[in-house]
Amino acid sequence: MITKIVLMVNKRKEMQEIFKHINNVFWKIEDVADENDRRAYKKILLRGRYTLHVWSALFVVWLCCICRTKSLPLKCYRPTWIPLYSIIALQDLTFILLSWTIIGIDGIITSFFLMTAIQLKMLNREIEAMFDTNDEDVIARKVITLIEHHDFMLRFTRLINDTISSSMVIFVGNIVTNICVYLYHFTVMNSISFAIIRDLDVVAMTLIEFFGAFFIPAQLCINQVVKLTGSYYMFLRNFIES
Repeated sequence: MITKIVLMVNKRKEMQEIFKHINNVFWKIEDVADENDRRAYKKILLRGRYTLHVWSALFVVWLCCICRTKSLPLKCYRPTWIPLYSIIALQDLTFILLSWTIIGIDGIITSFFLMTAIQLKMLNREIEAMFDTNDEDVIARKVITLIEHHDFMLRFTRLINDTISSSMVIFVGNIVTNICVYLYHFTVMNSISFAIIRDLDVVAMTLIEFFGAFFIPAQLCINQVVKLTGSYYMFLRNFIES
């Protein structure tokens, strides 16, 4: 949690630059003429929305569990003059505030990946439609536009990597360690309680975060990059044949 908050604070200038590029340079879905293409692009964005919906539902389950658990989420020293439920409420409130922050940050990072995948998919589509016309001037303008946008995407992805890669490595290391601790906890449990359900819910949220918020969106970008290579090959082939 802390690593992502530190990321947003230390890299705020880079994040502002990313948002600026998205608003000013990214191709807009609304500008796409073909209705089927627009629907395909919007479906990619819906992946992130569905992930956040599932994650939010698990977050509600987690809230219900911690409200029923009569033990501290984190073991700590408890002065005798402070009631147990006061410390539980303080820790739960801290977890809730941090979790809301993390959900928001993960939503932003997921959106970066998904919108990058959409831009690459648009680039692929424009390359494939390069020779839909025989007008050489139109083709020349398209080539210039595609080269400029491809160069921008290279710089944009480099900016994203420089902004979030180091923090994500630390975050992944922390999460893997926590999952190992939870798995050990499951192996030594004697009965099912709200604490166990809470821990299972945390593991489920973590896995959904990994796959839904990071792994799958990043894989979508990789898939479009692979297709981009094939699109350029077909473009050069058609160019030579013409």
